Amino acid sequence: DLGLLKDRITLTADYYIRDSKSKVFDVSVPLTTGYSLTSNNYVDLRNTGIEFTLTTRNFAPTSKFQWITNFNIAYNDNYITKLPNGGRDFTFGPPWLQQTLSVGEPLFTYKVWEVNGIYSRDTDVPVDPKTGRRITQFGGSQFSAGDPARVDQNGDYNIDYNDYISYGNPNPDITGGMNNSFSYKGFSLDVLVTFISGRSLRNGYLSDKLQDA
Repeated sequence: DLGLLKDRITLTADYYIRDSKSKVFDVSVPLTTGYSLTSNNYVDLRNTGIEFTLTTRNFAPTSKFQWITNFNIAYNDNYITKLPNGGRDFTFGPPWLQQTLSVGEPLFTYKVWEVNGIYSRDTDVPVDPKTGRRITQFGGSQFSAGDPARVDQNGDYNIDYNDYISYGNPNPDITGGMNNSFSYKGFSLDVLVTFISGRSLRNGYLSDKLQDA
């Protein structure tokens, strides 16, 4: 904490490491159990960051007109420290907005296939030299002209969830805001502006429609 000019200017800085233990999530279970999901305290999370708050009183205390400005900005980083089943990834949510939890990655990281355009001809599709078959989807149908050219990350000539890559998350890196408070003879006016930066948004509905095209 820092105060200047008889506290007409004050600055506060905070650094934190905050652990959240046993957060509740729904996890898929085998259908043989008679249920599709089970809820439990599965996930541990760590947040680290720094926050700054600057407050200024822009007129002398004796002035009838008062103007106070408050500006704050914060940087936060979060990552998962513990998952069930030995730390194995798990995916949850509806098909149009599925999210995956992974140890060491931020909460709600988007997992997607990397796509390098669209196959123009069948001959453009990679062929497995062992089987002579074009690259497949989940070991079934072969890719052909007009299909998205999904990248085979592990080189097994089969596109499945093992080929997902991390592609951002909805958690902002930076948040902040500025509030100006004006007062004069019993009347007051507050003007607030906020901002965020460093987050990713996913249009799951449009993504699924394009995948089905």
